[in-house]
Amino acid sequence: MKVRELAKWILVLTLIPAAIGCYDAWTNGLLAAQTQGVQYGTLAICVLCLAGLVKLARTADKAPDYLAKILPRHSRYFDRDGLCFVLDVGVAADGACHLLLYFQNRHDRRCEAHLVVRATRNYMKTSGTFVTPLEVYVECPEGGYGVTEIPLALPATAEGRELRIEFGMDVAYPEGRGTLLRFKEGSPLRTNGQFRHDSWTTNPFIRLCLALGGAFTWSTPPSLEFMAPEDLKGAPQKEAPPHTTILWQLGEPALVEPEDWQARH
Repeated sequence: MKVRELAKWILVLTLIPAAIGCYDAWTNGLLAAQTQGVQYGTLAICVLCLAGLVKLARTADKAPDYLAKILPRHSRYFDRDGLCFVLDVGVAADGACHLLLYFQNRHDRRCEAHLVVRATRNYMKTSGTFVTPLEVYVECPEGGYGVTEIPLALPATAEGRELRIEFGMDVAYPEGRGTLLRFKEGSPLRTNGQFRHDSWTTNPFIRLCLALGGAFTWSTPPSLEFMAPEDLKGAPQKEAPPHTTILWQLGEPALVEPEDWQARH
């Protein structure tokens, strides 16, 4: 569990009973001298907790948040152990369909990611499998922002159909995490490369604490729905490897605009 995430839900857990006690003390024992200590004590705890939550939310970033700039066409971005990412689907001018992985490292040390994509189980039961299971390895430099283009092998029978995929990810920092550069946390992704969940999030109490702290956690692998192109050109490119482009990294001038894959294709 990340330190900031832990601190956030500890503050929330402290704030909730303190607020209840403060309300009770000030409404039911306003004139009783023996309750004054409880009144001012719980009020002070509430103020300190709120100040801590505000400080966590307003800490200035040391690097641009490029993923936030490609929103709102994405409702959220995910966070897996400090690597934030967004999945999208792009269709090139020739009709080729690509899965696009936009990613950015929140730390000043490089990281390695292993993304696994497959058709959702319910989808496979009802509509057959059009998306071949994929495994993609990505290396992201210090604070880096980039995009990986992953060709999707779609047969002609998938033309114009709605497809649904789910995904999981493992992230490692070979030299340690180093210093945190960006403090905004995405939606925590708890599904690893084997589509298993981090064991600590199976505890209902901890999941409730995280929810109260504003951290949404996934109980099932997240999914992405998209429409296959109406005209799939030629045979599926099963052998086409993913291509990663690092668009920005720590120490470089800030980008004026984030990557627009569709404009290039």
